[in-house]
Amino acid sequence: MRNEILKASSKQWIVFSYGSNSRPQLRARCQNEKLQTWPAYVEDYTRVFSLEAVHWGGGGVASLCPCEGVVTKGSIVRLSDEEKLRLDQFEDGYREIKLNVYERIQGEESVKRHEASVYIAGTSAMNQQLFTPKMNAGPSEAYLTAIHLHLRSHWENSAEEPIDIRSSASPEEALTHWYHPGVDSLKTLEALCVEVNALRKIPWTMPAATQRFTSDLNRILGVYSVQEVSTLLAPADSDTSSLDMLRESSNDDFWDEDAFNALKLLRIHRIFVYGSLMTGLANHHILDGNKARLIRESVQTRDSNFYLISAGNYPFALSSSSSVVLKEKTSALRGQLFAVDTNVLESQLDPLESHPHFYLRSRCDVIQDDEDLGSAWIYLLNDPKTISTIVENPTCFPRVADTPGDWRAYV
Repeated sequence: MRNEILKASSKQWIVFSYGSNSRPQLRARCQNEKLQTWPAYVEDYTRVFSLEAVHWGGGGVASLCPCEGVVTKGSIVRLSDEEKLRLDQFEDGYREIKLNVYERIQGEESVKRHEASVYIAGTSAMNQQLFTPKMNAGPSEAYLTAIHLHLRSHWENSAEEPIDIRSSASPEEALTHWYHPGVDSLKTLEALCVEVNALRKIPWTMPAATQRFTSDLNRILGVYSVQEVSTLLAPADSDTSSLDMLRESSNDDFWDEDAFNALKLLRIHRIFVYGSLMTGLANHHILDGNKARLIRESVQTRDSNFYLISAGNYPFALSSSSSVVLKEKTSALRGQLFAVDTNVLESQLDPLESHPHFYLRSRCDVIQDDEDLGSAWIYLLNDPKTISTIVENPTCFPRVADTPGDWRAYV
């Protein structure tokens, strides 16, 4: 009977999204993996945060509030009756209103106006004083990441723009601004899950998947940070990722090949480079273009237990903790910090460095001035024959002594 009613009243719904309802999220919620979305905006309304969403980490979630002169970007989707009903189930605590929205026509300098359905936080009874409830708690990193993903997939340059944190109590002024730190620098596994989901061919249903993703990593692998995931995803001392344990421990297909392929596409690996891979030097082309993201231009290792040796066109770095003792004093290494995906790390950088035979990929802590930047991969000389030559015949491989640890200054 229900299907007959739907068929009889079949129409196309235009829904404007401005929060976490990105294309992947809508595809999962509406159960249509081919669903398409288009960039659109609304005038004289600003994005604010309201209510509290337990499944998004307990923080506020997006709403709209009247604010003259403000343009809020998002996207529109065209839904069937059935798909609209499915989406409604995820908008608990929201009411639906109609607003004029403007679709940007791809490839043209024009827009098309639509009357669209828009979900606004708060029921009519809740909003006797305010258009939408004021913010009680700031949004979680995972939720902000979901908004960022939504905007950057529809609007050029949005990846570098901040998300303003506003409340309906004073919508004209942003309380603070949030910038996406890069996948490698996300603080929570829930936010990492959002990024993984965006690259899946068949998206998980959000935000429920963030809880499963985080719980499994905590419980099965004892992993609590993004950089711990990086280490397990591309272990330096094994050909097998420890993440395979997730698949073996699951009773369903949550940890399917789609999940692992998505993880490998993320620039989750920080790599500290101190030689020819730095910008402007011989091997930087491996990290050029879209292959890597430069995190910091000038950084150094926290530890000062390294020797830097010239091999002519590139340097060797040795750690005094590897039982190598030279006459020269050790120092910190100076270089640059990049983020790369697993494919670049294992298919291009590891072969370049002949890991694990000639160089060994290991971990080091990185700082910039007094700021702790966490851990990163580093390639250190590991070939016994070359190390022996360095120790026994120091004239063959000059020490970088005048500019300790700084290859760029040396060359």
